Amino acid sequence: MPKSVRLDSNDALFVDVIHTDADPFLTRGGLGMSQAIGHIDFFPNGGSDQPGCAQDKISSFLNGGLLEGTRQLVACNHLRPTEYFIESINRNQKSCQFTSYSCDSWQMFMSGKGCESCGKRGRLCAQMGYHSIDWFRKRRNSKNFYLRTRGEPPFC
Repeated sequence: MPKSVRLDSNDALFVDVIHTDADPFLTRGGLGMSQAIGHIDFFPNGGSDQPGCAQDKISSFLNGGLLEGTRQLVACNHLRPTEYFIESINRNQKSCQFTSYSCDSWQMFMSGKGCESCGKRGRLCAQMGYHSIDWFRKRRNSKNFYLRTRGEPPFC
């Protein structure tokens, strides 16, 4: 997607992106993108199919009514970054953090091959959400970060 029609790292002094709905639109109904476009790009759960969003279609309507059921069915993955970001502001930082690990891919992260350490002085980890700028202020280079979340609050 061209920069002229989407967010990119030149749009602000600091752009952090939380990718949660990167599946292709036509084949899987994704509304997001997998392309890294920010100063820091976070890919919770690989950037698509967020835990807690895969309820079966009938239960999403029974549990939440028409409006909430439709929201869950159509846009749960796409709306999840808002919930993550709000939680990153409201949660006690010592007990619940979105610690994310710098890695080349989700597959490498999941295999545990070289992506499970924060490295010297935490250089390879960032906190997803409100506090991600703290990592960027110290490093000033773009990176992709991966983490796993829970399917319900607290997500961290």
